[in-house]
Amino acid sequence: MVEQLSLFENTEKEQVFRAKTEMYNKWLTLPDKILIRDGTPERVTLSTDLWNGYCKLYGQARHECENVPEDEYIWMNPCSANYWVLHIKDNIEGKHVKVCPYCGAELGNGKGDASLYKAGAKYWLFYLHYDKPMHDLGFQPKEDREAIRKVWG
Repeated sequence: MVEQLSLFENTEKEQVFRAKTEMYNKWLTLPDKILIRDGTPERVTLSTDLWNGYCKLYGQARHECENVPEDEYIWMNPCSANYWVLHIKDNIEGKHVKVCPYCGAELGNGKGDASLYKAGAKYWLFYLHYDKPMHDLGFQPKEDREAIRKVWG
């Protein structure tokens, strides 16, 4: 029984590691910015895609609108489906919007052009400097701990 449990745990850990590796390899191939046009299947699933890849594949989504003033932007908060926030730069808070006040796109209904931005490399430090060495070596070398600490503290 103990052997079966150990085998299951090892198989499950291996599957989790493989899934992380696949996601990391996908992240490596992503462009920094992906334009998602209104009316496309990708636009319909934007909220789900952002949430499922949040901080792993994608760092944020923003509404693309020529009319937004330079000191403002509209971004999707992945806390809820199609929850968009109008944000004035250098301001700590934003305002929830369902419709873009500049072009009239019904953002809350999955409309309007948007861009997905690739997640930052720092989110993969734990994979590269903890998960990978633990998988390959069975321990985390000191230099890997330091690489994480340098960025995350």
